[in-house]
Amino acid sequence: MKLTIRNPTLRIALLVGFGLTIVLLTIRHYYEAATFNRVQSGSQSIIQTIAVLNNTIELTLELSHPPDDQLTDPTTQAIYKSNRSARNTAAIRPLLDSLVSLTRHRPELNPLARRLQTEAESVLQTDIRRSVTSGKQIQQLVRSLRTFRLALADSLLDSQEQINERIATMRTLDNIIDGLVLLLAAALLFIFYRYTLRRERLTKQMLNRQKELTQYLEAIPEGVIVLNTDRQVVYVNQTAQEFLDITLTGKPMTLGDWAHRFSLSYADTKLPFQPEDIPLGRALRGEAVSVDNMLLETKNGFRFVASHARPIYSRESEIVGAISIFRDITEARHKEEELQRARTIAEQSLQEREIFLANISHDIRTPLNAILGFTEILRQKRSAPDEQEYLNGIKLSGNNLLALINELLDISRIESGQLVLDPVPTQLDEIIQTVKASLSAQAGDKGLRSEVVSDAAMPSLILTDPVRLTQVLLNFCSNAVKFTKEGYVRLRVRTESAHQPEQIDLVFDIEDSGAGIAEADHIHLFNRFSRVMSDNLFRSAGTGLGLNIAQSLVSLMNGKIDVQSRLGQGTTFTIRIPVTIPDAVEKPEPVPQPATHPDRSTIDVLIVEDNELNQKVLQGFLTRYQLKPAIANNGLEAVTMLEEQVFDLILMDIQMPQMDGYTAAQTIRQRLALDTPIIAMTAYTMPGERERCLAAGMNEYMAKPIRIEQIDEILMRFAPGLALTTSSAMNSSAETGEKELINQAYLDEVTGGDSELLAELLSLFSRDLPQYRQALFEAIEARDRHTFNQSAHKFRSSLNSLAMLSLSEQLKKMENEDQSFNLDFGAQLAGLFQDINRGLTRLENQLEQDMSS
Repeated sequence: MKLTIRNPTLRIALLVGFGLTIVLLTIRHYYEAATFNRVQSGSQSIIQTIAVLNNTIELTLELSHPPDDQLTDPTTQAIYKSNRSARNTAAIRPLLDSLVSLTRHRPELNPLARRLQTEAESVLQTDIRRSVTSGKQIQQLVRSLRTFRLALADSLLDSQEQINERIATMRTLDNIIDGLVLLLAAALLFIFYRYTLRRERLTKQMLNRQKELTQYLEAIPEGVIVLNTDRQVVYVNQTAQEFLDITLTGKPMTLGDWAHRFSLSYADTKLPFQPEDIPLGRALRGEAVSVDNMLLETKNGFRFVASHARPIYSRESEIVGAISIFRDITEARHKEEELQRARTIAEQSLQEREIFLANISHDIRTPLNAILGFTEILRQKRSAPDEQEYLNGIKLSGNNLLALINELLDISRIESGQLVLDPVPTQLDEIIQTVKASLSAQAGDKGLRSEVVSDAAMPSLILTDPVRLTQVLLNFCSNAVKFTKEGYVRLRVRTESAHQPEQIDLVFDIEDSGAGIAEADHIHLFNRFSRVMSDNLFRSAGTGLGLNIAQSLVSLMNGKIDVQSRLGQGTTFTIRIPVTIPDAVEKPEPVPQPATHPDRSTIDVLIVEDNELNQKVLQGFLTRYQLKPAIANNGLEAVTMLEEQVFDLILMDIQMPQMDGYTAAQTIRQRLALDTPIIAMTAYTMPGERERCLAAGMNEYMAKPIRIEQIDEILMRFAPGLALTTSSAMNSSAETGEKELINQAYLDEVTGGDSELLAELLSLFSRDLPQYRQALFEAIEARDRHTFNQSAHKFRSSLNSLAMLSLSEQLKKMENEDQSFNLDFGAQLAGLFQDINRGLTRLENQLEQDMSS
């Protein structure tokens, strides 16, 4: 079995241990070799010393032999004497040379050897046979040789002791190194033993963990497949085996075999999967793949499968396989298809409901347009008081029906998410005055006291949707009046600090002294179609949609509504709406006005309308302007008439036979290339209708039922110079014509000749003019003298700012309480607005001249 040590610490320990062992053995070998060389050198030195010592002994013995005269044998004495000198010379010189050479590395013996050599040379240079003193010299040399012999013997003993010490040291070092080597070997064996035990334990843990993980994989309710780098399936969990009805036995299956066996294909196109496109194959290339459009064939038929494949990496970041987790999504797919079908049906139902509401709105608004139109025409004629009362009742009922239709349309827009706010810079005081006028009129009809209180620190300009904010406040105020028999209704407006910078919270408190609402009914107040029941009061009228719509609008404004009420103690609704205070208001660009027509007989108006009653209504409205319009029953007739005649203004219905208003407008703009103003008239008020009309080439949009105020505004925009021309209006115009419309001296005093200031005053006045006109005419219709006088008083300040002092004085006369709201009064007011438009035209021309100069 191949043993691989993966632990880096153990690897380092083993390497260090083996390194130390090698170092110690190397040191031991080096020291033994050095010691051996020294011992060998010392041994040779000892051998040489012994040899020299023996020669020294012999020479000493010979030199110390008795002299020749002591020999008894003459022959022997003669031979001895003849050979003595040569023998001494041959023995002493080599011996002394050996002594000097032997002691050259021994400073303690070398001087002695050289002195001995010097003494010997002096002896040898003397003829021993003839010299008398040779005997003494020889004796002295013998004594020196004996002394050197003793010193040499002592040195030999010292060398022998040094050799013994080196041998003992070498043996000690060998024992130490052997001990260290044995210790390292034991340590390495212990470490390896521990490593082996730990490896076995980890291997066992790994096997147990692998077994545990395998159990987990087997328990997963989704299929798991593992592929190796040879594209062979090496593992399939139990869920996958049961789903695919396979077992991993015998020869491993390749990825291509799987694709062929289970007919893998794309669920949407039914095209077969190529082996390299299968998620597992792509995962082997390093991709992380997730697909949910796989279709495969099993024993239970074709099944939809979602697969998630990922590559498997080794510790060296090399791809060693791929794993795929897949699940059967057939049921989920079928449910999703059912849900999609249900969603489609719901969307179709919602669309059909919107179309139904639009059609119902159209079918109701079309006759309602005739009812309210004829009522308005009759109300402008002189009639008996009871007839006038009946006409007022008809108009009130028609307006109530119109409000109901608008509520239903608002609910439809809220549910479909098409109700979008249009926040613009708005004068808060104007909204309050509008609500105050309505509240005062409604409360006055029931004999209730009404009160509107505003904090002094109220901002003058806010960024909000004025139409929707007014709608919310009018709804709550109307409900307060409706559920109060006696007492008061109070609206209080105040501000609170907001959590966001550059914002404030507008707080509206609508308080009444009515019967109150039980606490159990508070949670049902804002439910759709929910109406409060009260035994002490009555069952509320209406659809039960008003508060629900108001709450939805407040939510769109990021506000909230609180209610405090108890039976018999009245009710207080608190509305908090965060608003932004704009830094500045951009000056609106002036709308280009077509040329005026002082001669009304030259103004031609074309009415394109298929409903005969609506034709009569529009004719009646335009007759008041001394106009005789032409009639076209559909868009095709209108196109034919426009090919033969030029018109100054076209009032175009939308839904008509043969050719509708959209097609007719596009034909007029594209084929006929006419730029005649086209005003859309439609009973459809669904979201996007106005934008669709403008996209078709129309200039403006009027929702049915058409009101005289709408006609008046359209004529002033697209045919200025026209206004009501009853006798009172004519008289008013003639009277004003004699006077100066613009007091130039006062204007110069106000503006100081500053053209930019005049332009700003004109912009603000033009912006506020439609609201003043609407408030004054609505007050006349409601017979509300108090509201009329308040609006007129405020409007006179605006007239004075543009130096229309004569018109301001004329409006002040109309504030007289003795004047009644009759037909002549309305005609007089219309004539006043005609003069105001003339004054604006004069000021705009003056401003243009100043700018050009």
